[in-house]
Amino acid sequence: MDTNKPINEWENILLDTSIICSLFTSENNDVTDEVILFVKEFIRYLTHNKSNKGNERHFYISTITISELLTSENDLEKIKRIIAVIDSSNVNFIDFDLNTSLIFNRDLHPILSKKKLNELADNYGFKSHNYLMAREWIIRDLMIIESGKSQDVDVILTTDKKTFYPLCEKANACCILAYPEYFRTTRQNSQANMFNSTPLPEFQYTYLYEEARTKNTINTAHYRHSQI
Repeated sequence: MDTNKPINEWENILLDTSIICSLFTSENNDVTDEVILFVKEFIRYLTHNKSNKGNERHFYISTITISELLTSENDLEKIKRIIAVIDSSNVNFIDFDLNTSLIFNRDLHPILSKKKLNELADNYGFKSHNYLMAREWIIRDLMIIESGKSQDVDVILTTDKKTFYPLCEKANACCILAYPEYFRTTRQNSQANMFNSTPLPEFQYTYLYEEARTKNTINTAHYRHSQI
Protein backbone atom coordinates (compact mmCIF):
# COMPACT_ATOMS: atom_id res chain seq x y z
CA MET A 1 0.00 0.00 0.00
CA ASP A 2 1.17 3.52 -0.82
CA THR A 3 1.75 5.01 2.62
CA ASN A 4 1.54 8.69 1.61
CA LYS A 5 -1.16 8.83 -1.09
CA PRO A 6 -2.84 12.27 -1.26
CA ILE A 7 -6.54 12.39 -0.42
CA ASN A 8 -7.61 13.34 -3.93
CA GLU A 9 -6.22 9.99 -5.13
CA TRP A 10 -8.15 7.89 -2.62
CA GLU A 11 -10.75 5.70 -4.32
CA ASN A 12 -11.03 2.57 -2.14
CA ILE A 13 -11.34 3.21 1.58
CA LEU A 14 -11.78 0.80 4.50
CA LEU A 15 -13.70 2.20 7.46
CA ASP A 16 -12.72 0.77 10.83
CA THR A 17 -15.32 0.02 13.50
CA SER A 18 -14.40 3.24 15.34
CA ILE A 19 -15.40 5.30 12.28
CA ILE A 20 -18.80 3.61 12.04
CA CYS A 21 -19.36 4.15 15.77
CA SER A 22 -18.51 7.84 15.33
CA LEU A 23 -20.97 8.14 12.45
CA PHE A 24 -23.70 6.47 14.50
CA THR A 25 -23.05 8.86 17.39
CA SER A 26 -23.07 11.85 15.03
CA GLU A 27 -26.76 11.16 14.31
CA ASN A 28 -27.58 12.66 17.73
CA ASN A 29 -28.40 16.35 17.54
CA ASP A 30 -26.62 17.23 20.78
CA VAL A 31 -23.16 15.93 19.78
CA THR A 32 -20.34 18.38 20.54
CA ASP A 33 -17.27 16.09 20.36
CA GLU A 34 -15.04 17.65 17.72
CA VAL A 35 -13.60 14.31 16.53
CA ILE A 36 -17.04 12.82 15.95
CA LEU A 37 -18.17 15.97 14.14
CA PHE A 38 -15.01 15.93 12.03
CA VAL A 39 -15.53 12.28 11.07
CA LYS A 40 -19.06 13.11 9.91
CA GLU A 41 -17.82 16.10 7.91
CA PHE A 42 -14.87 14.24 6.37
CA ILE A 43 -16.88 11.18 5.32
CA ARG A 44 -19.42 13.52 3.73
CA TYR A 45 -16.58 15.20 1.84
CA LEU A 46 -15.32 11.83 0.56
CA THR A 47 -18.77 10.63 -0.50
CA HIS A 48 -19.69 13.85 -2.28
CA ASN A 49 -16.42 14.43 -4.13
CA LYS A 50 -14.79 12.17 -6.71
CA SER A 51 -11.08 11.35 -6.95
CA ASN A 52 -8.77 13.37 -9.15
CA LYS A 53 -9.41 10.79 -11.89
CA GLY A 54 -13.12 11.53 -11.77
CA ASN A 55 -13.99 8.21 -10.14
CA GLU A 56 -16.50 7.76 -7.34
CA ARG A 57 -15.07 6.51 -4.07
CA HIS A 58 -15.87 3.05 -2.74
CA PHE A 59 -16.14 2.30 0.97
CA TYR A 60 -15.38 -1.08 2.52
CA ILE A 61 -16.52 -2.41 5.87
CA SER A 62 -15.43 -5.74 7.31
CA THR A 63 -18.17 -8.10 8.46
CA ILE A 64 -16.15 -8.28 11.69
CA THR A 65 -17.11 -4.65 12.27
CA ILE A 66 -20.79 -5.61 12.05
CA SER A 67 -20.28 -8.16 14.83
CA GLU A 68 -18.48 -5.55 16.95
CA LEU A 69 -21.31 -3.02 16.83
CA LEU A 70 -23.12 -3.43 20.13
CA THR A 71 -26.50 -2.08 19.05
CA SER A 72 -30.00 -3.45 19.40
CA GLU A 73 -30.44 -4.01 15.65
CA ASN A 74 -30.00 -7.35 13.95
CA ASP A 75 -27.24 -7.68 11.33
CA LEU A 76 -29.48 -6.73 8.39
CA GLU A 77 -30.65 -3.61 10.22
CA LYS A 78 -27.05 -2.73 11.06
CA ILE A 79 -26.09 -3.02 7.38
CA LYS A 80 -28.95 -0.73 6.35
CA ARG A 81 -27.99 1.78 9.04
CA ILE A 82 -24.32 1.73 8.00
CA ILE A 83 -25.23 2.39 4.36
CA ALA A 84 -27.56 5.21 5.40
CA VAL A 85 -25.06 6.93 7.69
CA ILE A 86 -22.25 6.76 5.11
CA ASP A 87 -24.72 8.10 2.53
CA SER A 88 -23.10 6.43 -0.47
CA SER A 89 -24.27 3.91 -3.06
CA ASN A 90 -20.75 2.46 -3.10
CA VAL A 91 -20.63 0.65 0.25
CA ASN A 92 -19.15 -2.85 0.18
CA PHE A 93 -19.10 -5.44 2.96
CA ILE A 94 -16.18 -7.85 2.93
CA ASP A 95 -15.93 -11.29 4.53
CA PHE A 96 -12.88 -12.71 6.21
CA ASP A 97 -12.78 -15.58 3.72
CA LEU A 98 -10.38 -18.46 3.10
CA ASN A 99 -8.05 -16.46 0.87
CA THR A 100 -7.84 -13.63 3.40
CA SER A 101 -7.18 -16.07 6.24
CA LEU A 102 -4.29 -17.63 4.31
CA ILE A 103 -2.79 -14.18 3.67
CA PHE A 104 -3.40 -13.28 7.33
CA ASN A 105 -1.39 -16.25 8.58
CA ARG A 106 1.34 -15.80 5.99
CA ASP A 107 1.91 -12.09 6.61
CA LEU A 108 1.37 -11.96 10.37
CA HIS A 109 2.67 -15.31 11.55
CA PRO A 110 5.65 -13.73 13.41
CA ILE A 111 3.34 -11.81 15.78
CA LEU A 112 0.48 -14.29 16.24
CA SER A 113 1.98 -16.44 18.98
CA LYS A 114 0.56 -16.05 22.48
CA LYS A 115 3.87 -14.62 23.68
CA LYS A 116 4.06 -11.99 20.93
CA LEU A 117 0.42 -11.00 21.37
CA ASN A 118 0.96 -10.61 25.12
CA GLU A 119 3.94 -8.36 24.40
CA LEU A 120 1.79 -6.22 22.11
CA ALA A 121 -0.93 -6.07 24.76
CA ASP A 122 1.64 -4.90 27.30
CA ASN A 123 2.96 -2.24 24.92
CA TYR A 124 -0.58 -0.99 24.29
CA GLY A 125 -1.28 -0.54 27.99
CA PHE A 126 -3.27 -3.65 28.92
CA LYS A 127 -2.84 -5.12 32.39
CA SER A 128 -1.65 -8.74 32.58
CA HIS A 129 -5.01 -9.98 33.91
CA ASN A 130 -6.64 -8.65 30.72
CA TYR A 131 -4.26 -10.29 28.25
CA LEU A 132 -6.86 -12.82 27.06
CA MET A 133 -9.29 -10.05 26.15
CA ALA A 134 -6.44 -8.03 24.65
CA ARG A 135 -5.30 -10.91 22.42
CA GLU A 136 -8.82 -11.33 21.07
CA TRP A 137 -9.10 -7.59 20.51
CA ILE A 138 -5.77 -7.42 18.68
CA ILE A 139 -6.54 -10.42 16.48
CA ARG A 140 -9.92 -8.97 15.46
CA ASP A 141 -8.28 -5.65 14.59
CA LEU A 142 -5.66 -7.46 12.51
CA MET A 143 -8.41 -9.41 10.73
CA ILE A 144 -10.13 -6.13 9.80
CA ILE A 145 -6.83 -4.71 8.55
CA GLU A 146 -6.03 -7.77 6.44
CA SER A 147 -9.56 -7.75 5.01
CA GLY A 148 -8.86 -4.25 3.73
CA LYS A 149 -5.50 -5.25 2.31
CA SER A 150 -7.16 -8.15 0.49
CA GLN A 151 -9.26 -5.56 -1.37
CA ASP A 152 -6.18 -3.45 -2.10
CA VAL A 153 -7.71 -0.39 -0.44
CA ASP A 154 -5.85 2.89 -0.69
CA VAL A 155 -6.25 3.75 3.00
CA ILE A 156 -7.86 2.60 6.22
CA LEU A 157 -9.63 5.21 8.37
CA THR A 158 -9.78 4.93 12.16
CA THR A 159 -10.02 7.00 15.33
CA ASP A 160 -8.40 4.28 17.46
CA LYS A 161 -4.95 5.61 18.35
CA LYS A 162 -4.22 3.06 21.05
CA THR A 163 -4.35 -0.29 19.25
CA PHE A 164 -5.69 -0.15 15.69
CA TYR A 165 -3.34 2.55 14.38
CA PRO A 166 -0.10 0.93 15.63
CA LEU A 167 -1.35 -2.50 14.47
CA CYS A 168 -1.70 -1.12 10.95
CA GLU A 169 2.00 -0.32 11.07
CA LYS A 170 2.72 -3.89 12.14
CA ALA A 171 0.62 -5.14 9.22
CA ASN A 172 2.21 -2.71 6.73
CA ALA A 173 -1.10 -1.00 6.01
CA CYS A 174 -1.71 2.70 5.36
CA CYS A 175 -3.85 3.96 8.23
CA ILE A 176 -5.29 7.44 8.59
CA LEU A 177 -6.21 8.91 11.96
CA ALA A 178 -9.44 10.86 11.48
CA TYR A 179 -8.63 13.69 13.87
CA PRO A 180 -8.94 17.32 12.74
CA GLU A 181 -5.44 18.21 14.00
CA TYR A 182 -3.88 15.92 11.40
CA PHE A 183 -5.59 17.59 8.45
CA ARG A 184 -5.00 20.89 6.71
CA THR A 185 -8.00 22.46 5.01
CA THR A 186 -7.55 24.91 2.14
CA ARG A 187 -10.13 26.74 0.08
CA GLN A 188 -10.02 26.02 -3.67
CA ASN A 189 -9.44 28.80 -6.17
CA SER A 190 -12.94 29.76 -7.34
CA GLN A 191 -11.63 30.56 -10.84
CA ALA A 192 -10.43 26.95 -11.22
CA ASN A 193 -14.03 25.79 -11.09
CA MET A 194 -14.90 27.97 -14.07
CA PHE A 195 -12.68 25.90 -16.36
CA ASN A 196 -13.55 22.41 -15.12
CA SER A 197 -16.40 20.31 -16.47
CA THR A 198 -16.41 18.51 -13.11
CA PRO A 199 -16.64 21.14 -10.35
CA LEU A 200 -13.89 21.03 -7.75
CA PRO A 201 -14.87 20.82 -4.07
CA GLU A 202 -14.98 24.13 -2.25
CA PHE A 203 -12.38 22.87 0.23
CA GLN A 204 -9.41 20.57 -0.18
CA TYR A 205 -8.13 18.37 2.63
CA THR A 206 -4.49 17.43 3.08
CA TYR A 207 -3.50 14.73 5.56
CA LEU A 208 -0.34 15.37 7.60
CA TYR A 209 1.12 11.87 7.44
CA GLU A 210 4.43 12.52 9.17
CA GLU A 211 2.95 14.62 11.95
CA ALA A 212 0.39 11.90 12.73
CA ARG A 213 3.08 9.21 12.75
CA THR A 214 5.43 11.23 14.94
CA LYS A 215 2.79 12.09 17.53
CA ASN A 216 1.38 8.58 17.70
CA THR A 217 4.50 6.46 17.94
CA ILE A 218 3.92 4.03 20.80
CA ASN A 219 5.59 5.17 24.00
CA THR A 220 5.97 1.81 25.73
CA ALA A 221 6.92 3.21 29.13
CA HIS A 222 3.87 5.48 29.14
CA TYR A 223 1.38 2.81 28.11
CA ARG A 224 2.64 0.19 30.52
CA HIS A 225 1.62 2.37 33.44
CA SER A 226 -1.63 3.72 32.02
CA GLN A 227 -5.08 2.50 32.91
CA ILE A 228 -7.28 0.72 30.36
